[in-house]
Amino acid sequence: MVKLDEATLTSQGQISIPKKVREKLHLQKGDRVVFLEDGVGRIVIQEVERSFEFTPEEWDEFLLKTKKEPATRFKGKKAALHHLDGLIKKK
Repeated sequence: MVKLDEATLTSQGQISIPKKVREKLHLQKGDRVVFLEDGVGRIVIQEVERSFEFTPEEWDEFLLKTKKEPATRFKGKKAALHHLDGLIKKK
C-alpha cells in the first residue's frame, strides 16, 4: 500500500478527506463514500456508485453533447464516469 495523506479525528469523530484522496477518488461536494473492510481487517474508503437513468429526452440531449466531444481514453471506471458526469451537466 502507498500512503497518500493523513487526517486528524475531531472530538466529534469527524475527519476531512485530504485533497490528494479526494482527487484520487474524483470526489466532489455532495458525493457519498462507503467504508469497507477487507478479509484481513483493513478498512477501505470508496465512492458510493450512483445509479442514474435517463429519460428519452435526456438520452437525446446527452448523445448530441457527446458527438461534439473528441474521443478520450480514461484510466479506470471512476475517471470515465467523472467525465460523463461533466458532459451531463453541460448546458
